[in-house]
Amino acid sequence: VGTCADITERKRAEEEALQAQREVALKTRFATMFLTLPEREIFAAVLDAVLEHTHSKDGIFGYIDKDGDENGDEDGALVFPTWPWAECELPCENIRLARGEWFGVWGRALEERRSLYANEPGQSPGGSPLVNKILATPIFFQSELIGLFAVANKATDYDEGDRETLDRIAREMVPIFKARLQRDAQERARKRAEED
Repeated sequence: VGTCADITERKRAEEEALQAQREVALKTRFATMFLTLPEREIFAAVLDAVLEHTHSKDGIFGYIDKDGDENGDEDGALVFPTWPWAECELPCENIRLARGEWFGVWGRALEERRSLYANEPGQSPGGSPLVNKILATPIFFQSELIGLFAVANKATDYDEGDRETLDRIAREMVPIFKARLQRDAQERARKRAEED
């Protein structure tokens, strides 16, 4: 004598509860990072947490500089305080890319103002053919573009679930990210004024 029960719905509910629990823990981690770490360390720590959460090997995390660099140039450039992408041809710190230099899937995601993913071989942001899969999510505060997450080289293909997860992460961390960007911009302006 045997019995059979379909537990698909229960398993799906358990997985959704576990995913929600992981995202709450991630949100708490982000809050601690943004409140306690120096600028460069924040970007590295947040990116590490996002890579772990999305099961991705490589990635980048940057912000849109509304104030320009110390010379007042490149207003609106995309800035990466750290660039941990494997074997890239670029320096590893303070990379500034003007709007005309945005390229690839993540460049299109910024220009089109929406998350995009691709699961075919391509080039890394540094130009090397290292990317097999990539997911890029612009970060918005209200309707203002303020940053970018791009993750790459997951063992399996990126899909709509991954896109929704990274979009949700970006939405949930944006208030504290925006506040930290404003604080750091004010600090940089204060230092420039002191030097002047």
